[in-house]
Amino acid sequence: MTLAAHDMTQTIGTLQFGDVAFDLEKTNLYGILEPHGHMTWWIELFPPGEDDYIMFNALTFDGVFSPNGLSGRSCSGDAIELDLYEHTVRVNGEDRFLDTVDMTFGDWDTVGQCIPIRGRGLVQDEHGSGPIPYAFDALLPFEGLNIFETSREEAHRFLTTHLGRRPVTLKFETAPSGLRAMFSGQF
Repeated sequence: MTLAAHDMTQTIGTLQFGDVAFDLEKTNLYGILEPHGHMTWWIELFPPGEDDYIMFNALTFDGVFSPNGLSGRSCSGDAIELDLYEHTVRVNGEDRFLDTVDMTFGDWDTVGQCIPIRGRGLVQDEHGSGPIPYAFDALLPFEGLNIFETSREEAHRFLTTHLGRRPVTLKFETAPSGLRAMFSGQF
């Protein structure tokens, strides 16, 4: 099912911590090109309210510069191996850390500009009651790619080198930290 064809009265996914399951209210995916040349991917899974959510911050996959390259990719490991302390997790109103993650992307939908993702793992024990299992299954709409503190030349080079002939729009915005390039369109 594409996001465009998805009935928004139905859930866009679920997130579960322990025995408590939530329908997701908002999900998204976006990419940021970092100064060292790697694209980082940001995934946000938000049920209603502010007490329970997961944000995967700055995931990297070698050689993936466009969201369609995430199709079939997996990410699996523990807190030390994958530096899971970078991610933001909130369980029952408390900030926590991930202990493990095992997630896999589905196939990129060129029409709906979205990708399904499914995963599970453990949230670290905080109060001696043991780790909390979590699971999610979501459809992620793509929000775009960004390069911060860049130049017009660098942004055009990225477009030509990594995005090729895709119908992509490039816009620039001046921010206090420097020029920001924003890529949107059909990926």
